[in-house]
Amino acid sequence: RSNYDQFGYPSKMLLYYSKKPTETVIEISKIMRKLAPFFISYQSRNPETLKTIERYNLIDENTIKIVKICKEYDIHVASEMIFGLPHETKQTFMEGLEELYGFNIDTLAIYNCKFFNGTDIATKASISSHKLKTKHRLYEDNFAIYKTNDPYKEIIACETDEIPVESDSFNYQDFIDIRILGFWIEMCFSKKMYYEVLKHLENYGISPFRLIYSALDGKFKMPEKIKDIFTEIQKGYEDELFDSFDELKEHMYSNIKKNSN
Repeated sequence: RSNYDQFGYPSKMLLYYSKKPTETVIEISKIMRKLAPFFISYQSRNPETLKTIERYNLIDENTIKIVKICKEYDIHVASEMIFGLPHETKQTFMEGLEELYGFNIDTLAIYNCKFFNGTDIATKASISSHKLKTKHRLYEDNFAIYKTNDPYKEIIACETDEIPVESDSFNYQDFIDIRILGFWIEMCFSKKMYYEVLKHLENYGISPFRLIYSALDGKFKMPEKIKDIFTEIQKGYEDELFDSFDELKEHMYSNIKKNSN
C-alpha cells in the first residue's frame, strides 16, 4: 500500500478475501481500499445448484455488513454469477442477479460455466445426468500459426472454452438471453454507461433489471433500430460457437489464410 501511495504502483491488485468477514479481513480491506476491490463470489444463489456443486456462499447478513463497511471506506465491491451450472434456470439466475443488485454491490459480472478435465461437471455421468450439451468458443483470441523450418509444416496453436449451452434446466435460447443480459450488465452496471438514468428509474418503482429482462423477453415494443442492436449482439454470440474443437480450429485457420493472401 505504501508503494501505491508513493509511486502509484501497482495500480490494482486482485484479492479474494475469506467468506467470513473477520476483523482481520475487514482491516486488510481498509488498508488496501481502492487498490484492491472486495470480491464477493457467489456463482449461484439457487440452493439446489449450490448443493449439487457442494458450495456455500456468504450469508446475506455478512454480505450486507461487508458492503456497508466498504461504502464507508470507499472500497469497490464486486461480485459475479456463473450461468450453466446444474439445476440453474434462466429464472433462478435472474432472480439471483437481482438479489445481488439489491445488496448495493458496485460491479456485477456474468460468466459462463466452463468444462475442465477432472471436474465433476465434465464427467460422463454428470453430462448424462443433467443432459448437458456443449459448444466451443475461442478462448481470449488464443489462436496462432507458427512457421517452422520445414516449409510444408506449420504448428497450429488453439485454445477454446467448452461451455454448456443446453441442459435439463435451460435451453439454448435461455443461454443466448443470458449472454445478451451479460452484455447490458457489463455496459450499464460495470462500465456505468447510462447508469444514472437506470438508477433514477428506481425512484418510480421501476427495477433496472426488470427493464432489461422485459426487453430480452420481448414484453414491450422497441423501435426497429433498437431491435437491430439486440439482433446484432445475439448474432455475435451465436457466431462464436462451434460444435467441436476441430471445427473451430479449422474455421480460424481458414480465415487467417484467406485474409493473409
